[in-house]
Amino acid sequence: MAEHAGGSPKVAEPSQGPDSSARFAEEARAAGIVLPRPTHPSAWLSVVVVVVVVVSAMGIGLATGWTDLRGAAGVSQPTLYGPQNCKASPVVLTASTDPTLDAQFQSWLSSDSAQIVNTTGGCMHLVFEQGPAVGPGAELLNRSVEFAASSVAPNATEIAQFPAPVVFYPLALSAVAVVYDLPGVPSGLNLSVNVLAGIFSGSITSWDAPSIATLNPGARLSGLPNISVAFRSDRSLSNAVFSQFLADGNSTWQSRYGAGASLPWPVGWAANSSPALLRYVTTTPGAIGYVQLMNASLGSLSVARLQNPGGAFVGPSPLNVTDAAAGVGTEAAVTSRDWANVSLVDAPGVGSYPLAALTYIGLYSDLGTAYAGVFTLTNATWLMTLLWWISESVAFAPFPSPYAGEAESAMTNVTYDGHPILQVQESETGENGGETGEF
Repeated sequence: MAEHAGGSPKVAEPSQGPDSSARFAEEARAAGIVLPRPTHPSAWLSVVVVVVVVVSAMGIGLATGWTDLRGAAGVSQPTLYGPQNCKASPVVLTASTDPTLDAQFQSWLSSDSAQIVNTTGGCMHLVFEQGPAVGPGAELLNRSVEFAASSVAPNATEIAQFPAPVVFYPLALSAVAVVYDLPGVPSGLNLSVNVLAGIFSGSITSWDAPSIATLNPGARLSGLPNISVAFRSDRSLSNAVFSQFLADGNSTWQSRYGAGASLPWPVGWAANSSPALLRYVTTTPGAIGYVQLMNASLGSLSVARLQNPGGAFVGPSPLNVTDAAAGVGTEAAVTSRDWANVSLVDAPGVGSYPLAALTYIGLYSDLGTAYAGVFTLTNATWLMTLLWWISESVAFAPFPSPYAGEAESAMTNVTYDGHPILQVQESETGENGGETGEF
């Protein structure tokens, strides 16, 4: 936001008092929100404020289809209305991103954000800052940003360190693919966790090794170049997911190398980014590596099928990644929103892809009290509009309903000085409601 430019603001402690409702009403009027007349003395206090969105004469709004939250999941949509003209004083929002998130992820997040900026005629600008540490980072902690995108969610101890209540919810569902370059061997090579642990530890160096040939009857593996391993030397979500898969499935790997966003890979060529790793694999016959997928295409690269806990060999298709999320969707960590203890690695399910991953959004539960008036109601409405827009988009695979429902619940429960910002309506037929302009 504009007030945050040039460094972290000095934020006063949240204030409480009898004038909070009056201040809310005043800022609502300044934001262009028309509060309904109360039918009872305090009825308006419980009204859910509708997110303000520019609806210009050019036909933007519902006609663009952008108000559907993960439409494939069958959840509801917010009521949005306008018009509002903020070109004279555009809202500036700031977000931090976890350094483990690949450039592809940040590109997707930036592209989605750019769509709403363009749709609203430049009424809002979003600035991204990459945090120095894995997780939601100090930027959200010291309230110098409005939201954080992270590869991990904080645990209870970390949440307790925030100066005000925070909420985290799933943002994106993606996969880590094992890629290789083998002349004459197309996509679909079967690989198990023990074989991969052998390859990445250096104990399996030939593609025609018996352990690989047994998994791929009929494949022409003799006469191929020796195995050449590529790994990520920087901190990355792909490191964390792939090494966890190896550690969980192979006790030798666990005892020697463990798992994490960065670790001491024993052999191979060190790549400091996904593009660098992909360039190495595509130009080195016999090479193998791993990369986070944010789209369904890897060009001419071959992609392995990995053995899941049920014994099936599956590839990183969006359907199989969604199956992985569904496989843990009823576990206590998911149903209790304890995201710090949720892992999709080796998730159960016949079609489950074993290298699936979640990414999260974190923000303060009450944007008015957390920022003590520095963050205005106008900015809060635009922020929630933006986050709804982003959550509507599918990065790689669509969420099963438990995750989409949690995202919707988290967003609709964000408040400003105790008053909800976002309203979700259902039509009488059970379909998503339209743009009514009503509360």
